[in-house]
Amino acid sequence: VSTSIHKTEIIMSCATTAEEIRRYLGSGIIKGVGPAMAKKIVAAYGREALDIIENDPKRLSELNGITIDKAIYIGHEFKKLNGIKTIIEFLQKYNISPITASLVWKEYEAKSMALVKENPYLLCESEFEVDFTIADRIAYDLELSMYSVNRIKAGIAYVLRENAFAGHTCLPREKLSETVCRIISVGEDDFDKALWEGLQEGDFAELPMAKRTYIYLYEYYAAEKYITDKISVMLKLSAPLEKDYSEEIAGVEWSEGIKYEDLQKAAINGALGNNLFILTGGPGTGKTTTLNAVIQLCRSKRKRLLLAAPTGRAAKRMSDLTGQPAKTIHRLLEVD
Repeated sequence: VSTSIHKTEIIMSCATTAEEIRRYLGSGIIKGVGPAMAKKIVAAYGREALDIIENDPKRLSELNGITIDKAIYIGHEFKKLNGIKTIIEFLQKYNISPITASLVWKEYEAKSMALVKENPYLLCESEFEVDFTIADRIAYDLELSMYSVNRIKAGIAYVLRENAFAGHTCLPREKLSETVCRIISVGEDDFDKALWEGLQEGDFAELPMAKRTYIYLYEYYAAEKYITDKISVMLKLSAPLEKDYSEEIAGVEWSEGIKYEDLQKAAINGALGNNLFILTGGPGTGKTTTLNAVIQLCRSKRKRLLLAAPTGRAAKRMSDLTGQPAKTIHRLLEVD
């Protein structure tokens, strides 16, 4: 994408003679215009060809083989190229790549420049992923208010996204307020106003829990809610724990020379007797030992067994600890 756009910029800026214009139009850069049509247009209008295509494209219908609809279409495609060029040139001043600029154009087309100048913080949205500090610099150059709701909402999203990268899908409201106000130098009232608007517009979500209110980027809230809803359904569909696996567990203890704690036995029973089982605990609490027992008992029952972990490193460690092959979740699900 960036290569073709870059070539377009060079050709458009250099196409001044009739021959250069013919080569530009005949390059296929405008859909529906090939070398033969380009030659016909330049033969008729010479160096005025580009101006006519941009400002009075209907005149192209004067030529044989070009209908009025075709002429209007060519003019529309040409203006589109000019619009892409404008947004690329503007954003490149801030080291924003032509690829990102083309994504902005694809989303907003002819309104791109006006919308970016009105609210440069839209560049921080997940489709474009421009850093907040860069959008802030654009806003400063455009002399936009540092207390604008758009800026503060983008600041809130920036802090939430940075924390999400560190593994925190939400933040307590008071912690979020303190951090945002400090980082972007606004007051609590400004923060409250922007947060309220973001909640109304669906940019953020709030979750009251344990006497605190947590704030999410909406996409993370939706993802967590989807997961918890699915887990609830799976638990409801799980058959009740009808069998006690104490004898089988005792057999593993004897063969492995291990003595399981009561909680570990309960976990092994739970894992074998439910469609879904979640085992938590800090380092050294016996999770791997418990998992190995579950694996051994599943194998003894000839059950199909798949092990997966979020990352390649975690999958390798799981494999090393259990002696069983493990994959990443993405590879297991064959996600591209």
